Amino acid sequence: SLTSISIPTSVTRLSSYALYGCSGLTEIFLHAGITLIDDFALAMCSGISSVTLPSGATLGAGALSGCSALNSLTLKGILPLHNLFGTVYYDGSYQVRQGNKYYYLPEALTMLTIRDTAVIADSLLEGFSAVSTLTLPTYITRVGNYAFYGLQLLNELALPATLTEVGDFAFYDNKKVNFIIPTNNIQTVGRGAFQNCYALVSFNTPSVISIGAGAFSGCYALASLGIRMGKVVGEYFGQQMYVGSYAAVQRIGEVDMTYYIPSALTQITVYGGGALSAYMLSNMSKLNTVSLLGETSIPATAFIGCTAVTSLTGADIVYIEKDALLPLPWLATHIASRPNNTLVYIGRVAYVFKGVMDIGANISFIDGTTQLYAGAFANQSRLIRVNVPSSMRYIDITAFDGCTAMNYITVDAANEYFSSLSGILYNKAGDTLIYRPLAMA
Repeated sequence: SLTSISIPTSVTRLSSYALYGCSGLTEIFLHAGITLIDDFALAMCSGISSVTLPSGATLGAGALSGCSALNSLTLKGILPLHNLFGTVYYDGSYQVRQGNKYYYLPEALTMLTIRDTAVIADSLLEGFSAVSTLTLPTYITRVGNYAFYGLQLLNELALPATLTEVGDFAFYDNKKVNFIIPTNNIQTVGRGAFQNCYALVSFNTPSVISIGAGAFSGCYALASLGIRMGKVVGEYFGQQMYVGSYAAVQRIGEVDMTYYIPSALTQITVYGGGALSAYMLSNMSKLNTVSLLGETSIPATAFIGCTAVTSLTGADIVYIEKDALLPLPWLATHIASRPNNTLVYIGRVAYVFKGVMDIGANISFIDGTTQLYAGAFANQSRLIRVNVPSSMRYIDITAFDGCTAMNYITVDAANEYFSSLSGILYNKAGDTLIYRPLAMA
């Protein structure tokens, strides 16, 4: 009986049932010029273990139905593959639902190679739970919604630097997969995109623009996450408890919501300029490292309940609301680590003067200082003069509480927010008095 066949280049179409039932066939070679593999053309070829389908071919319904020994398949991933295997049960198959139909896939099919496409189709392999090895093109830009939903046996997957969009539930329930992302340029992550990806330990990309609700729900091993401002972190994990998670109450508007955060998540990086969302990291009691990249303002509620944070970095922190950092153990350590009798900075914020000023102290700030924090010079009774630089945007007048000897404030003429007249601090227009030094006659 026929065991091997190579389709001649003169043949460009395989008609319906062309090789149907050739159960002795173990090899078939299909050239790149084939344009149609019609309905059931290779159906019930139960001995074939490997097939490479031409990228330019239209694939008919059930073209590989009954190919129960099929172990390896290579093809273009522009349409869901379910229809290729048909709706009829055969020995060695398992049932998968896609849309409103049930299809039967060969249990032997564990290896898939997708080629010749930059966009992975929606639902491409949805429910292909026997697949353990998957190879993608090195130039894909998008993984569609539900594309790899339920690939529970997949062990490893390389995602290329060209990938910028991951659709809704794209990798849902990929429980074992080790994602290899040498350069992460993903910008958009859909709802539930990595839900129940138990082996995912890090997702961190400076390119991130948006992350959908529940994108990382169930990812109990996730230790490091990079995000954008705009949402409380709990929204990325959802409100359903899972193994290795803990409850964190975070407020949206006026409503307190309970989310479940992985205990493994100890590092957060926030990308992009603007203000941290209110309650953004609140009650994340396992978090110990926070990095803020880009010009950042910190609201009073951002770190409520973050009782384990021992590292905070942010060279471009420009504004800190009163008491915003008090929950962090890091704060006391940071101040203690600074030299005595110096002005302690957090980012570009002049936070507090540590120690006692010399008699007749005349204070200037480092270039780029944007805020004089509340109480920064409190009770420094030897302070005489303060020189406000052009970069200063925010001055909390409680910074001068108890500065009984201070008699003069100057403001750089290039400052866009403040001015001074005869040593008194005014707004830029000079028509609103902000602060009059205590020692002025």
